[in-house]
Amino acid sequence: LFISLEHAKFHSLGSGEIQTSINRKSRAVSEIIDLFYFLGTVPAIIVNVTLVAYTAVTIKIAIWRNKMRLDLNDATVKSAIALYDSLSNYDTVAAFNNESLETERFDETLKGVESHSNRLWRSFYLLNFLQRVTFSMQTASIIFFGTYGIYMENMKPGTFILYLTISKILALNLDKLGYMYCRYWSAIINAKMTYFISMKVKGKEMLPIAEFSDRIEFKDVNFYHGAKKIMSNMNFMIKQSEKVALVGKNGSGKSTLLKILLKYNNYVGFVTIDGEDKKYQFSEQLRRLISYVQQDALLFNYTVRYNIKYGNTDCLDYFMISLCKKMDIHDSIMKLRDGNNTVVYCSLQHKVREHGLS
Repeated sequence: LFISLEHAKFHSLGSGEIQTSINRKSRAVSEIIDLFYFLGTVPAIIVNVTLVAYTAVTIKIAIWRNKMRLDLNDATVKSAIALYDSLSNYDTVAAFNNESLETERFDETLKGVESHSNRLWRSFYLLNFLQRVTFSMQTASIIFFGTYGIYMENMKPGTFILYLTISKILALNLDKLGYMYCRYWSAIINAKMTYFISMKVKGKEMLPIAEFSDRIEFKDVNFYHGAKKIMSNMNFMIKQSEKVALVGKNGSGKSTLLKILLKYNNYVGFVTIDGEDKKYQFSEQLRRLISYVQQDALLFNYTVRYNIKYGNTDCLDYFMISLCKKMDIHDSIMKLRDGNNTVVYCSLQHKVREHGLS
């Protein structure tokens, strides 16, 4: 191994360090062999078989428990969604006296969490039980063979004490190994992301975009929602300074066009800005060029100032106040308890919307 090192690495170690390392490893191998030889052939075989069985049981059940943890994570997400849904629609729930209905719905989601959580813990107890049974079988086998002298000489007290010491050390360390292995994969599953953001597009590098100066064009754009085709061969052009209105019934794809332009939805076809396909433009830079009013605006549970400045966090208070006066909402904001510093709690959102802040 050392003779295969790179030239610089080989000379950085030094011949003395290399020789010392070789001698140390040789002594370690010799000591292990002597130890197993002192125990005898049958105990050595039993110990090695136990190690293989212990490792196989630990990994097999850990993989099984990983699937249970995924199910538990899914159930927990569903429960959290149901809870948030009920709390964020408190006024609607109270207006229709559906508190018991929402409680039952949330309780139904908790049943899945409870079921998967119980299965996960029971599998953990099963793992511990099988690990201990594995070592118990090892000890029982060696005692049986050593006592009756089957395939080996009768085990002497000193040899038996040595074996018990080795067995205890192996059990303690392998128990830690199994515990850390399970915890490691549990952490990996919990941290694993469903979606990964990639800034690269196959076949072409991303292009910067700083301004819009000519036109936006949709060419043969098709959009699917699952298997349903929402948009078919959409073609149109919007030039700079033009005012264009899209008219259609609900579900016809008006909002979808805007989401496609903002790179929210995947589509088939071409959408170009000043002749450049937006698929190859950075999403962050593209969205800085586009301003729009959402159809259903939700306010953040923070100050009025934070919500107003959300689209431009660098905006100075002077310009923010001037804009509010221009939109005729400044006086309404000042009537709130702390003016622009009023925290928009859920209970205030309807009131703020009535004053036109959304």
